[in-house]
Amino acid sequence: MPKTDMSNTTIAAIATTFGNSGIGIVRISGPDAFRIGKTVFRKGKRKSGGTPEKKTHVLQYGYIIDKDTEETLDEVLVAFMKAPYTYTKEDIVEIHAHSGQFVLRSILALVLKSGAKIAQPGEFTKRAFLNGRIDLTRAEAVVDIINAGSKASLKIAASKIQGLLKEKIEEARERLLDLRAGLEANIDFPEESGDTVNKRQDINNIETRVIKPLKRIVESFDRSSYLVEGLKIVIVGEPNVGKSSLLNQILQKDKAIVTPVPGTTRDLVEEHINIKGLPVLVSDTAGIHTTEDPVERVGIQKAKQRIETADIVLLVVEACREVTENEKNVYNKIREKEVVIAINKQDLVCGESKFTMPKEWQQRKSVYMSALNGTGIDLLVKTIENVCLANADKANDDIVPNLRQKRLLESSVESAESAAEALRKDVLPEITVVDMADSIDALDEILGKKAETDYLDRIFENFCIGK
Repeated sequence: MPKTDMSNTTIAAIATTFGNSGIGIVRISGPDAFRIGKTVFRKGKRKSGGTPEKKTHVLQYGYIIDKDTEETLDEVLVAFMKAPYTYTKEDIVEIHAHSGQFVLRSILALVLKSGAKIAQPGEFTKRAFLNGRIDLTRAEAVVDIINAGSKASLKIAASKIQGLLKEKIEEARERLLDLRAGLEANIDFPEESGDTVNKRQDINNIETRVIKPLKRIVESFDRSSYLVEGLKIVIVGEPNVGKSSLLNQILQKDKAIVTPVPGTTRDLVEEHINIKGLPVLVSDTAGIHTTEDPVERVGIQKAKQRIETADIVLLVVEACREVTENEKNVYNKIREKEVVIAINKQDLVCGESKFTMPKEWQQRKSVYMSALNGTGIDLLVKTIENVCLANADKANDDIVPNLRQKRLLESSVESAESAAEALRKDVLPEITVVDMADSIDALDEILGKKAETDYLDRIFENFCIGK
């Protein structure tokens, strides 16, 4: 566990988001939390109140008062929570005040004047980790819960904060430690231990109890990570086919600028939406075509980059004309993706549509619609919903690592595979031990057992202040 100098400092921060609501919380944590809390809090009535009771984890009624001026800042409820049964395993005081930027900042200023230091982003959770209350996988799950944009992503984050990812990693780690200990005993005390290494059994244990379960977690990232990060839908097509109007119809608001001038959209326009409980990021892109305009070319390049990372591509064409060669080329670039074809401007068609569906497009889902008057939009949205839910059905994993964890899991698997191969080829046992140690080190880094302080800082700085 990394060493820290936090044990001698007491921190404080506003733990709730700014805004007008019923309650706002100022949190204090550290060895001086109780003294500071008793300094600023007067229990009971304003004039006849006294010091707080010694009871822990109980809300007490009273007032926050600046003792230097006898000024009352707010009527509050305060909880004094004694270590180690707290979020940080330190003494914690929570002041439940009325929510409002001015009153909360005034209370925080008084707390800081009384001896606390302002907390850095994620410092409360960092202390919980450094004090051994949670491992690093559960610490990272805290921010995942805060940022969850759907029921599915919340379920995944909740599974990690319960320790399910840690449990799977610990199982593989313990197996590697046992195998490594047996090999090292054979190396250090060959006469005493005898031929205790059963290579066939060890190879089987590595493959079935380490490599296989860790690979399953890695694969869950590819299948299910979008449940956390969101499905990415990209709207593409030539200039002036109605991409921006379509985005506005899907969002039911004027997010993108719409004009009759081709090439109005020169940069990505994005918006998060929720489709049947799934987080979705919808992107409107610059029209893909050949141009000498340097600004348009940058926008087109961004569009192509976004297409590469898209889960679903919404290809917009016009019902009032035939498909162009450029549109066929665009389709060829996205044919490996999940494609939905939106045949727009049906309002301009009198009688039969002039659009002819190319043969290679016919297996795709398609909808005739008009972004101008809204015809067919409901059907298009329903089609998009069905595609999103079909993708969701492919992944029902409760345990999905984040990208940092995935890369370390891959590193652990690679080293474990090297160890199994070394045993299979009967190479020097010292080499096998090194491979096992590397595999264990990668798992230790996921759990935070070997993380350096500056590396931890980079992880926790992504948290909000007060958490």
